[in-house]
Amino acid sequence: MGKRKPSESMTINAAARFLGIHLTDMQACINAGRIISTDGYISRLLVESIREQQGKYISLRDYLKGHDAGLFDSRLVRNREKYIDFLEEHDYFGIQTIDPEALIFTAPGKESCFIAKEDIAFLDYKSYEFFVDFGLSEQEKTNRIISGASGHGHTKECLLGYLNLIHDEGNIYTPSLTDFARIVFELPDIVFITDEDILNGIEAAGTRKTRELLTGFFTYAASRKNVSYHGVELKKSRKHSPRQPIPIQIL
Repeated sequence: MGKRKPSESMTINAAARFLGIHLTDMQACINAGRIISTDGYISRLLVESIREQQGKYISLRDYLKGHDAGLFDSRLVRNREKYIDFLEEHDYFGIQTIDPEALIFTAPGKESCFIAKEDIAFLDYKSYEFFVDFGLSEQEKTNRIISGASGHGHTKECLLGYLNLIHDEGNIYTPSLTDFARIVFELPDIVFITDEDILNGIEAAGTRKTRELLTGFFTYAASRKNVSYHGVELKKSRKHSPRQPIPIQIL
């Protein structure tokens, strides 16, 4: 059997340089049988197939490196795990993940999954608040939401008054309050809110406490502004299943 022609193959070193990967990782894949090497050479077609996959996919680890800023450091395992928990909580926003075993080359034991590079912009959009809020206290998150809101002058005025009103209730800065503030500024300015907007906002709430904050806020704002919506209150309910309609009442 003749030796592979140089034009049809590349040395292991040349292939590693061409692909921009560490020689030790290349050799590990060869030892694991993922990449076939003969007499120190690798098929050029195989190398080009790996290069094509590199152009299509990015590992989650490498994706996170592009978001190292503020308090988020992707080198820390606990930070990467928090982001994975975030993705799992939202079912990866419908993005397809690729198992490392499905690709020709992956650094052994280093990657959890890959995503298509064409999904990066969408994932950036969905992950924006995770990264800007990472490591912040709930109070800092709430303040960021309020200070960053625009076109909600009446809402902001009422919200600041409402927070001052409930401040005596104890530690108000909880994830439920952060969720409440986020929902409030996703709705139109308070003087333009409709009954339907209120129902949509309460439907988006993650906890009963958030719903209570919302209904309390809408009642507070209605006493200080000329609003279009009617009164709203939560019906008393001992138990509420996530699949059941949220028990609220427009007065």
